[in-house]
Formats: sequence, structure tokens, C-alpha cells
Amino acid sequence: MNIMFQKTNQRMFGTFPLKGDTLRAAIAAAIDAGYRAFDTAQAYGN
Repeated sequence: MNIMFQKTNQRMFGTFPLKGDTLRAAIAAAIDAGYRAFDTAQAYGN
């Protein structure tokens, strides 16, 4: 199997404006909705 040619449907959830309880609730909802990739960065401060 050559994984370089496999198609995937991947949605990424961005976390930039979120913090605290809002962030936790949004990530939980995103996981429930099927998201498996999350855009995070130390610069976001969350």
C-alpha cells in the first residue's frame, strides 16, 4: 500500500480566537462533529 496516493477527507479546526471554557467546549463539539485535526500554536495564547 502506498499512502502517498490515498485520498483523505480531513477537516482542521482552528483555535485562534478561543480561550478557557469556550475553547474546551468548542474542541469537544468539534470532536463530536468528526474533527480530528486541530490548528494550535503557542502564539495563539490558548
